[in-house]
Amino acid sequence: MERRPDWWGSYDRKTYRLTAFFRHLAFSLSAEAESRIASQYGAILSGDAFLYLIRKEQLPAIEEPRVIGLDDWALKRGKRYGTVICDLERRRPIELLESRKEKVVSDWLKAYPSVRVTSKDGSTEYAKALSKGAPQAIQVTDRWHLFHNLNKRIEQFLKRKFPSGIIWQEGVDAGCSSESKQKALTEREAKKWQFIQQVQLQYRKGTRIADLCREFSLDRKTVSRYVQMESFPLVERKRIHSADPYHPLILSLMKQKVSKRQIFEVLQEKGYQKSFSTLKGYLLKVQKQEGSDQQKHALYKLPRQKIHSYLWSKPLEGPEKQVIHQLLKEDGQLQELQLLLKQFQQMMRIQRESDALSAWIERAEKTGIKELIQFAHYLRSDWQAVQNALVHPWSNGMVEGHVNRIKVIKRQMYGRANFDLLRIKILYCSR
Repeated sequence: MERRPDWWGSYDRKTYRLTAFFRHLAFSLSAEAESRIASQYGAILSGDAFLYLIRKEQLPAIEEPRVIGLDDWALKRGKRYGTVICDLERRRPIELLESRKEKVVSDWLKAYPSVRVTSKDGSTEYAKALSKGAPQAIQVTDRWHLFHNLNKRIEQFLKRKFPSGIIWQEGVDAGCSSESKQKALTEREAKKWQFIQQVQLQYRKGTRIADLCREFSLDRKTVSRYVQMESFPLVERKRIHSADPYHPLILSLMKQKVSKRQIFEVLQEKGYQKSFSTLKGYLLKVQKQEGSDQQKHALYKLPRQKIHSYLWSKPLEGPEKQVIHQLLKEDGQLQELQLLLKQFQQMMRIQRESDALSAWIERAEKTGIKELIQFAHYLRSDWQAVQNALVHPWSNGMVEGHVNRIKVIKRQMYGRANFDLLRIKILYCSR
């Protein structure tokens, strides 16, 4: 048979075009899915053969990067993490490391002295690695992570200040009803609160959070939440009744003085499937509530999330807006917090001046809100990188996008991809 070097290579059993088709499939799907699709086109190839195609692909050498972004990604969530490094100028990932440890990252950086600017999240591990591996590079803290960190602190503050949300009565000041009497703890709740206090006691003695996790068999986030609690969080759980979807209809029928049996018949026509005795108990409860509501003003509950959104300048309407305005008038801390949040947004998006940020930090430290003070200390601990975030346009947005891409590829391969295979699939598609 005559050889056609423009169609296929020596000893090849596939044309260049068919090989390119297989390669495109190999880097787009999982191996078994690729095999099934290829067979539909009359080109039979096993899943293992597709993996061989991926592994024999040579990645081109990394061009000297000048501006890079780093972020971690989970090999096994909560257990092992790696590092993805992206070239922000060329807008593509250039390396996937199997660890996020300082030594591993700094060793990679030492091989590329051309790096001049680095974008990162608030990780102290990466800050140390960048200082050792690329001391010549400017470190820039990602602005989204600054907003995210502040948002978490505000959430913690509101949870501590309003553990059960805000409950108010129509015609009564919100501030008075938000400080409603706490219900007595049940035996089970008292036992749990005692356990939380044991964790807090060990923490105040100087025990590290990691050691507390091992000692009490708790997750790190749970321990962090426990050590910040000042009182037991009372959660009101509302039981769902089978007649709840028909509540407005039941109220209108009761106002018309319709009997319980007739209400039952009407609800059956609407699709209610429970017995009359089940509905009767619900009707008595509704009747009792209606009688008490006529004697006193209606009770309303405002979730913390509504306050949280309003503080970040999200508009509200109706009675909720009035209640929050009343709260802000009566609570100096909330007023100061709202003003500081507006100033922070303006600084990060419009003003971008380091002097203004210094003044903002000093003002935050004087508020007496411990969550804001912690955030201010965090900004001071990484001050130069935070200042650079105001000056330089670089961010970790693209890196975060590739972290999501890594998750998709891992799930596509059922989480079974070895690191070498995963690395090729992540880096090849972008080159």
